[in-house]
Amino acid sequence: MTLNKAVILVGGPSRATRFRPLSMDIPQPLFPVGGKPIIWHQISALSKVEGLKEIILIGFFEDVVFRSFLDKCSDEYLREFTQLGTAGGLYHFRDMILRGNPKNVFVLYTDICSSFPLNELLKHHEKQGRVGTIMVTKVDRNLANNYGCVVVDNETSLALHYVEKPETYVSDLASTGIFVLDKEVFQFIEKTFQSRSADSGGEFFESAERDLNQLRFEQDVLRPMADQKKLSVYITKDFWRQIKSAASAVPANAAYLQQEMRHGSSRLAKSRPDGPKIVEPVFIHPYAQVDPEAKIGPNVSIQAQVKVGPGVRIRDAIVLEKSVIKENAIVLNAIIGRESRVGRWSRVEGSPYTTTNDGHEVTHGGVKVNNICILGQDVAVKDEVFVRNTVVLPHKDLSSDQHNEIIIAYATKQKKKSKVDPNAVTLDSALPAYAVGCPSHKIEAHIQCFPEKGQPPIRGSCVLPHGLQDNITIAVFAEGQKAQEAKEAGAHIVGGQDLIDKVKNGTVKFDKCLATPDILPSVAKVARILGPRGLMPTVNKGTVVDDVAGAVRYSLQSFDFKADKNNVVHSGFAKISFSAEQTLVCDYQTP
Repeated sequence: MTLNKAVILVGGPSRATRFRPLSMDIPQPLFPVGGKPIIWHQISALSKVEGLKEIILIGFFEDVVFRSFLDKCSDEYLREFTQLGTAGGLYHFRDMILRGNPKNVFVLYTDICSSFPLNELLKHHEKQGRVGTIMVTKVDRNLANNYGCVVVDNETSLALHYVEKPETYVSDLASTGIFVLDKEVFQFIEKTFQSRSADSGGEFFESAERDLNQLRFEQDVLRPMADQKKLSVYITKDFWRQIKSAASAVPANAAYLQQEMRHGSSRLAKSRPDGPKIVEPVFIHPYAQVDPEAKIGPNVSIQAQVKVGPGVRIRDAIVLEKSVIKENAIVLNAIIGRESRVGRWSRVEGSPYTTTNDGHEVTHGGVKVNNICILGQDVAVKDEVFVRNTVVLPHKDLSSDQHNEIIIAYATKQKKKSKVDPNAVTLDSALPAYAVGCPSHKIEAHIQCFPEKGQPPIRGSCVLPHGLQDNITIAVFAEGQKAQEAKEAGAHIVGGQDLIDKVKNGTVKFDKCLATPDILPSVAKVARILGPRGLMPTVNKGTVVDDVAGAVRYSLQSFDFKADKNNVVHSGFAKISFSAEQTLVCDYQTP
């Protein structure tokens, strides 16, 4: 049987900014749409592809973000050492993707909603026999410049030209972000990488990192493939939507629920004599409580531990965990964030989405405003309040009507008596309001740097006495007394040749890696496996050490940071549970 693999490009926390405020407490790939995480729908579709043996997630989220999700399946998450381009991540992890010599590799973006006709796409790809096949869909001519557009020869299914978001009309066939590729595609990426590296000056690794950041899948891979007549086109007539903005989750939710209804899914709610009135399709989590006098649907997802009171009307909406909708409230075309509350006789309403506005924005009085109403985490709408076409950031109380607004909250709702300015934000009052990149509940600083010309990239490490990283696994390559010292210091995995063999076989996973100098030559045999994941021990990185016990303790309390291509340092410095004193005590070290 033919071996196939799949790669899902999941991005990272500094991407998907249009998905805020929802992504402030839920990473976009894990946001529930149709009752399941966005990425679940893609993995579910991929699992039905004949001969597909492995699914790899590539992105720059912290490892813990996907850990609980991936523990339930055999998929693997590969974390980029920095924000690589869409093709840079594929090239960086090429050895792991090509391990086992797969014939075809699916590549999917995570921010899409589709029926995912992947078996049909694969058959079309193998029939055409070209290096790659792109799945496209027909879009409104007036909106075509918002997508990557493909000009196709209808008789041969050959892509004649590809343009990413053209300024003028080129074609109404838009890329869906779903591809199937022959392994030869990595030659296209390698040629681009090598040509740029050859023209770059400076230290090799800095040049390589810079070039990877510039490798874009659409412009640097698809376009030359089309120009060389090696790209086929598969046109789908099934449903497809982007999930770029927070508001676009509502029409995507409707699309998935309607698909399940057509297929007769038993997961959807049905009207019962002793239950609420259901207008299908509707998903209600088994642990949600919905009053029998409520009316729900169509196109509604209600998550776990939600409480819906009597007389409530919900339509075209997503209600997240632990939210409360009190009696006689109305929720239409809206998203209710985690732990939020909608009061009695209140109304949270957005404008109906269409195929042209796609759940994003409409024009009101000559000004573009959000058409889906969105409440962030822990928002309280008081009784008899009307909230329309408004985005509310987390931790906010609304006691008056709001229309066509973006409401920002930056401190706790508790008011304390103080002689200082009541509007001032202090560290201890602000901590509960900022939880960037949950589930780790980590507080981050994003610092813009201004290095002088010729100055080396800013990088270093941070030691936090109270620790910061949860669920991190440290492996140590050592033998004899050094191995015993590593175990006593808290290393999770310790071994010599046996650990090297496990790495070769792919039967062990860890987040950080140390080695003693004497065993380093043996560890070098698995450098092609550890290197692409940023785990290969080196002297320069300080991960080849004699004092393994001290290095293990340091690793448990520290993490590395560096400036990205825009000279911004993204660094965690505390947990949401820390006191102000704990937060302020840290030690930044730079080379």
